[in-house]
Amino acid sequence: MLPHRQGRLGHLARRGRRPLAALRPRRAGAGLPLGARRAPAPPRDRDRHAQPAAARARRAQRARRARGAGARRRRDHRHRAGEDAAREHRRPGPAAVGADHPRRHRAGEGRARPHARRQHRPGLRADAVARAAHPHAPRRRRPRARGAAADALAVGSSLRPTTASAARPTLAVVAPFDDDFDIRSFPAALEPTPVADAGDDADGAAGDAAGDGAAPADPRADADSTAWTRAVTLGFHNAEPDAGTIGRETQRGVVDGRLYTGVYAKEAREGSLAASGVPVGTFVSLTRSINVGGGRLLDAHLVSGVTVQPTYRRRGILRRLMTDDLAAAKGAGLAVAALTASEGVIYRRFGFGPATRERKVEVDRRRASGLLSEPAGSVDLVARDEAFEATAREVFARFHRRSPGSIDRHEGVWSHRLHGGRPGGVSDPAIRAAVHRDPAGAVDGYVTYKLDEGATTVLIVTDLVAASDDAYLGLWQLLLEVDLVDTVRYEQAPQADPLLHALVDPRAMRITHDEDHVWLRVLDPVAALQARPWSADGVVTLAVADALGHAAGTFRVTSEGGSATVKRAGVRRADLDLDVATLGSLWLGGVDPVTLAGAGLVRERRAGAVQSLRAMLAPDRPLHGITSF
Repeated sequence: MLPHRQGRLGHLARRGRRPLAALRPRRAGAGLPLGARRAPAPPRDRDRHAQPAAARARRAQRARRARGAGARRRRDHRHRAGEDAAREHRRPGPAAVGADHPRRHRAGEGRARPHARRQHRPGLRADAVARAAHPHAPRRRRPRARGAAADALAVGSSLRPTTASAARPTLAVVAPFDDDFDIRSFPAALEPTPVADAGDDADGAAGDAAGDGAAPADPRADADSTAWTRAVTLGFHNAEPDAGTIGRETQRGVVDGRLYTGVYAKEAREGSLAASGVPVGTFVSLTRSINVGGGRLLDAHLVSGVTVQPTYRRRGILRRLMTDDLAAAKGAGLAVAALTASEGVIYRRFGFGPATRERKVEVDRRRASGLLSEPAGSVDLVARDEAFEATAREVFARFHRRSPGSIDRHEGVWSHRLHGGRPGGVSDPAIRAAVHRDPAGAVDGYVTYKLDEGATTVLIVTDLVAASDDAYLGLWQLLLEVDLVDTVRYEQAPQADPLLHALVDPRAMRITHDEDHVWLRVLDPVAALQARPWSADGVVTLAVADALGHAAGTFRVTSEGGSATVKRAGVRRADLDLDVATLGSLWLGGVDPVTLAGAGLVRERRAGAVQSLRAMLAPDRPLHGITSF
């Protein structure tokens, strides 16, 4: 072997890469059977070996200097950062390593890796010396290349940045929500009514009280309630309200105990609505009871009036409003929250699931040909006066206690259903009213309706509330007997409508619209599940996922004798896996668990668990609610 080749191989052997014998060229024919010859090797480029010895020496010297400089840098680096990293028993982060170290800027360096020691390899003298000085310092590994994605994440164009700012990634800085917006919550409020002075004309006051042609003054909302109502009107694309309309709406909010929440921009352009004090986002909440079955009522947290101005979308306003409100409701001890959604893709991410549905129907009066059976009781037309309104509220209270899924009405619903919700607060004179009386003479149902005369005459049912089956069919019998009417239209028909089976010709009834109505969000699974009645005895374990954390956990439901005991369970595997939105859909029994299992929203871990839950959740009556909010 040539002397220079022997020296190079010896150098590699001393570096510990391969044994010297393994690097020596094999003798021709070595390792072959007797008489066999090895194929001639292709010619190699021997120009490098033909170079002068001085050139080879200079190249070897440069290589040694580069290796020595790298070893010194690594040794100095470990000397600075090794001690702190050894105490914490982790890899040194960017702050500990130093922003000017070139390896920190390779792709993947920011991720934590498990601590691992590599055995010392012969020949890495600089590394061995450094580790002998600091034996507990963790060894840093060179990150592996991860393709184009790693190159895209690499920071900077230079591998050796000279400043700390160039060493760190440049990320988009997102300003905190509170830096851009203010959130204020306040109850609906009216301006104080001016008090008459003692010297005012008593006769004039008495004349006004007697109603000498002077209409009572409309209530006036305060400044905050006025701006908030204007924002809600804008969000739902309604006409700009006048002061009287805002005052009457605020007055209903005062009666309901509504809590208004507004999001106000800290910096708004001059001349914009936001600059004039109108909130860019709105939210309102109130408490009403919900029928959970068996005549049981449970307080629910109702959410309404959710709007965001189009110019302030994608700013986190809705998420902040919803998460804060749900946390406050959970803190107040409310087990469920409810809303009616104008769009069906918004609220599931917050844990709401569709629980009840609404249906609009039209009945061809002439084709219907009446009812197959004669309902008990009688029907009378009545005047829409204060006595009728009081009766209507009493009938609804009975309906509400009878119907699972029903939510108690607020003042806005009463104004719209009984008076037509006309501008200026004036009752619609075209509305007619009738009541149904049971055989004992007690009112157990009522209906309000009006006619729309066009190409065809349509009878529009504005409100129909029945506390008994006979009242429901008796009121429909009246509607189908009104002369000069072609079609009867009803926008709050139940899903399981007995009218379809009561008509002589069921094909006279046509469904024109069917969609989700009330969305429920469980905040306290233990309280919510124990509040409702249970139809069958059984035991089932539910694993509930909740991104907001209010209802997350595993719960064992044990039903017996119509009631259930719900406790948190420490089992490793539940019978059923579902998320909190699916739990909201299942809670009242309005949606079949078998259907949701088929949709992939309920995962069965124990055979037969879905059927057991189906029997346990069956409601005593079909769910039906006629309250919008």
